[in-house]
Amino acid sequence: MKAIWVFIVILIIFLSFPQKTISIAVPTLAPLNEIDIKLIIIETALCHEINPQKFLKTAKCESSLREKAIGDGGNSMGIFQIHLPSHPSVTKEEAFDPYFASEWSAKKFKKNPNIWTCYKLLYGKQII
Repeated sequence: MKAIWVFIVILIIFLSFPQKTISIAVPTLAPLNEIDIKLIIIETALCHEINPQKFLKTAKCESSLREKAIGDGGNSMGIFQIHLPSHPSVTKEEAFDPYFASEWSAKKFKKNPNIWTCYKLLYGKQII
């Protein structure tokens, strides 16, 4: 019981002193360059055992590999032009993140690459 009172007294003393706030400047990340984005896409494709050339060409056709690409009247975003109304679980920030977009798109691409207009333009509609 004595230990509890000692703890309470120490806590009261500690809380009675003014607390200093520390502000930390968080650097903003510079946009990735095209080579970095290509590497992300190829690495993701290889991890998911999908054709890296087709995956990369699809992204290049969709967005010219621009992280902040916006299409379809503001509905599709990022390097893989994720159509947000069709995929409400994906946020705008996630769609703009090349790492997230590549990972998310690779899972979809492996199941059905035909959801990308550019894939169908480049390779014709493929039967899965």
